[in-house]
Amino acid sequence: MLGHIHSELTSLYGIVIPEVSEKMEIADLVFELARRVRRITTERLDMPGLTPGRLRALKLLDQHGPIRMGELAELLGVAPRSVTDVIDDLHRADLVNRLPDPDDRRAILVGATDKGRRLLRKAEQTRAEVVEELFGSLSSTQLRELKTLLSRVLPSNTIPGAG
Repeated sequence: MLGHIHSELTSLYGIVIPEVSEKMEIADLVFELARRVRRITTERLDMPGLTPGRLRALKLLDQHGPIRMGELAELLGVAPRSVTDVIDDLHRADLVNRLPDPDDRRAILVGATDKGRRLLRKAEQTRAEVVEELFGSLSSTQLRELKTLLSRVLPSNTIPGAG
């Protein structure tokens, strides 16, 4: 349908509109690729309830923790109340622990447990295997070209709220 509107505007009014459909197809492919990597990785980890979002929260806690849940919410870019269920689920699975904040008796810090860190290492290894499977058919030249093209798009992204 967009192609028809594009052709009509060009032929009737001489308005030239850049073809968007190919760019949208590429954006959809990139999105689907990222979604597939996350989905296959979490499926292979075989931990019911472990979503890509929970895995990301665990990774941030490993990198920055132990931290307060409000700080984790900031790092995740979500409302603080959204983090409570994530932390509760990770805590039940013994992937994070809750510790008293030494600077404020009322506050609680959360951090990754040894089990959580082991899971993160396994997740990274699994992710690397999935990526190898998905990109394995590309030559090293094709991989470099793809990386170059995607690198040109991402740094120039100045869309508000992106990133």
